[in-house]
Amino acid sequence: MDFNPDEDFKKTTDAANSGAKAPAMPAVNAPQAGDEDEKSQKGANGAKLAEAEREMPAGLEEVLLGGVSARAVNAALPPDADGGEADQPANRHERRAYPATHDGAPAPSRLPVAPPLAHGPAHAGNTGEAMPETGEERGPGIPPASRNLVLTSLSGFADIIHQPDDPVIGPLEPGLLAMLIGVPGIGKSAAGLHMGVATAGGRPFAGLNVPGPQKVLIYTPEDPAKQIARRLYAACRELGADEATVNRNLVVASFRRGGPLLKKAANGGQELSELGEQLRDAIRDHGARLVIFDPLVEIHAASESDNGDMHAVFSAFRDLAHNNGCAILITHHVTKDAKGNLTMFNGRGAGSMAGAVRAMFGVEELASKEADKVVPLHQDCTARDFLTFSMLKANYEKIPGTSVTLKRIDNEVGAGRAPSLQAVTG
Repeated sequence: MDFNPDEDFKKTTDAANSGAKAPAMPAVNAPQAGDEDEKSQKGANGAKLAEAEREMPAGLEEVLLGGVSARAVNAALPPDADGGEADQPANRHERRAYPATHDGAPAPSRLPVAPPLAHGPAHAGNTGEAMPETGEERGPGIPPASRNLVLTSLSGFADIIHQPDDPVIGPLEPGLLAMLIGVPGIGKSAAGLHMGVATAGGRPFAGLNVPGPQKVLIYTPEDPAKQIARRLYAACRELGADEATVNRNLVVASFRRGGPLLKKAANGGQELSELGEQLRDAIRDHGARLVIFDPLVEIHAASESDNGDMHAVFSAFRDLAHNNGCAILITHHVTKDAKGNLTMFNGRGAGSMAGAVRAMFGVEELASKEADKVVPLHQDCTARDFLTFSMLKANYEKIPGTSVTLKRIDNEVGAGRAPSLQAVTG
């Protein structure tokens, strides 16, 4: 008997609407009894049923299976006794779909995905962030609501552990956030600009190694362009950086009409504002590996003392770093009573900021005991001419605490003067 999809689809639909049992789907060109033994007959019928299923209209399949495709259901069922143990799926990188629904209908409780990736999970740059699979690669039967979730087994990370480190400056790699904290006027901006020039010129600074010249973008809206320019030239001199190399790699971003780079998102978090999106595009166009924001208070409009608000702010900047393959350094003020023995928790405002970054540096006055040793070695200097630059936090490095003493140098640059920072220890 020939199989007519249109006719059988109508019969099935009518049966479903009336509550009657749907007619059984006939076999296509089934062999007569006695032509083959029973086992061969089952095999032939199975092959032709599979062929009929491939030719079946999509509408009929949906009616018969209540909104879930036959292939998704069959693929999700555990193998039978002849096919292996149900608790040991062939695909060891099995992932579960959450929530397990598909177009309103119950979905199988266990759904397989595409084969394991040859080089570990998909990533955003070299950050280690798993990205959702899209299109055909996500495998059969995964409900749309679960596409953002990716579960990776240990063997899925096998190749990642062999990826080399990708340092930008010191412990910073693309995708990481860092802070540089200190009291107002202590030299945070100067230290931040020195880190930018060191990265652009491929020069070390204050004990921080730089593997080679890299692209840098600096956003520092508090200072006028004239002062920024003088400080940059002074830093080039102090670090011995080639001005032509720094010129190719470093840019300073500014807006004619400024404002916060973040705004309140519909989900209650923070997202890039129109200005933030323009700056993001500039980061991409320049190919920046290090982005410096100076200071924090100029780039957002959230409540600085609210842990939830500041967590959302730093989450937005973490996404910016992850999605654009750059490290981000943000300068920030400390509390008024933070004088001497600076720690990662002395930053002004919410404590969640210290937990959101993976490295933190501090600039403070030289301690009295250290000043007694250093000042006599430098003629016509006082303790106020020296700073301590410390690594206060480093999640992926040795225990922080190493400090470098920096000396303020007053430089004639152009028609004015600008400070530079010279390392005298470390």
